[in-house]
Amino acid sequence: MNMIEFKNVTKIYHDNTAALKNINLNLKKGEFIFLVGPSGSGKSTFIKLLIKEFDVTSGSILIAGRNICKLKSSRIPHLRRNMGCVFQDFKLLPNKTVYENVAFALDVIGKPTYVIKIQVPQVLKLVGLYTKMNSFPHQLSGGEQQRVSIARAFVNRPPILLADEPTGNLDPVTSEGIMKLLSRISLIGTTVVMATHDKSVVNSMRRRVVELENGEVIRDQKRGVYGD
Repeated sequence: MNMIEFKNVTKIYHDNTAALKNINLNLKKGEFIFLVGPSGSGKSTFIKLLIKEFDVTSGSILIAGRNICKLKSSRIPHLRRNMGCVFQDFKLLPNKTVYENVAFALDVIGKPTYVIKIQVPQVLKLVGLYTKMNSFPHQLSGGEQQRVSIARAFVNRPPILLADEPTGNLDPVTSEGIMKLLSRISLIGTTVVMATHDKSVVNSMRRRVVELENGEVIRDQKRGVYGD
């Protein structure tokens, strides 16, 4: 089953910069995809189109068979609830505990308290932070903060998890732990799309690699590597 389909997708910004040019890709349910390429190659635009931060200039994007390019603006929040997003800078709420940061993601979409009390501890066990649920972000290491970010993104069990340079601020050992966690999430059935320029992470995982250059797909390789 295709979870994400890009059909002849082009994105041109107001300054006439072509960020993506005629992209055609099919990403399957439970697949783990590395989106690689130098700065300015189109990786972030790819992700922002998926969450409808931007609209395509031409072409269409289908998620689970539905063309999101035709979504009314009132339906965009619902679309985003079905996608977890992880970023380089964690974006945690400093005045909330680990538990409260993760619970907030469920609270804002109206999940009842009894569901929150079940799902938050479950996902904190998955990311290895069950014993730190009452800690605040400043009491955690960078790797632990990123694990909280992943827990928050995944607590609603989204079918898609988007990660934009999630290991960018982490050391190699910590990065390896984060990658194992994201790999485990994909095995559960979530489609993981990770934008990165970290060659060591890509080459250690040997997953599907989609390489962008100047807005075009120049390589789509199963069990791929990145660079030399």
